[in-house]
Amino acid sequence: MSNLLVVDWDYFFANPMEAGDTDDERFWLFDWGHQENTLMRDIIWGTRAPTFLKYDLPLPGVEVPEGWWDRFDISPDATVEVSDSNMYSGVAGNNTEFDHVWLFDAHHDLYRIKTKEDYDAFADKGAITCEDWMFVHHGNGSKLHWRWPQWHKGGKDVRATIPKWVGCDARKDDMGKLDVKFDVVSICRSGSWVPPWCDEEFERFYLSCPGEIVQVDEVDLKRPFDIEEARAFAVQMAELEARARA
Repeated sequence: MSNLLVVDWDYFFANPMEAGDTDDERFWLFDWGHQENTLMRDIIWGTRAPTFLKYDLPLPGVEVPEGWWDRFDISPDATVEVSDSNMYSGVAGNNTEFDHVWLFDAHHDLYRIKTKEDYDAFADKGAITCEDWMFVHHGNGSKLHWRWPQWHKGGKDVRATIPKWVGCDARKDDMGKLDVKFDVVSICRSGSWVPPWCDEEFERFYLSCPGEIVQVDEVDLKRPFDIEEARAFAVQMAELEARARA
């Protein structure tokens, strides 16, 4: 039996807009577009950071529960594949066909495909994205499991967008241990969803995972970020807004 564990770094990045948490004072500051490209992954964060600093709010960050990896029974000789994009989870383990695929993510990655006819076209085309890679494992006969983070208040609504014919076991993460042995782990940074000031924490996170760590893409997993530059931009933004109101 072969099982795949997939962890998306955005699981740990609490986003009140995605969670539908309108009580959070920062709600509208997260009104971002998301798309996996260089602009969203590397460039746009330089303008997002100052919007928080302008209001004297701390930059949003990640929160990883203590002992996270202790929850999982990971084989000592497991392969740990690291990348920026979760699309690589669709070909994890050199295209291994897994019995079970467990995804810990703020998103279920069963998007874009609504009908079985859509799936047939997807399977024929063979192109995988970060939005639809779980369908590859569905087609291989894997049992799919999705656990959304506890901060995600809208998880049940998102679960309702999974096509019923896929049969994904989806629920809020109860933070308990899993009685499953994993021989492949796929960890993605999702740089279009999680900012560069969290990259050092991401490095510590994946390096602490048991197994042999291999990066499967060529993306720089540590992006440059200048906090002083962001603070200066925040001051400029505040000054421009003050002039506009005068």
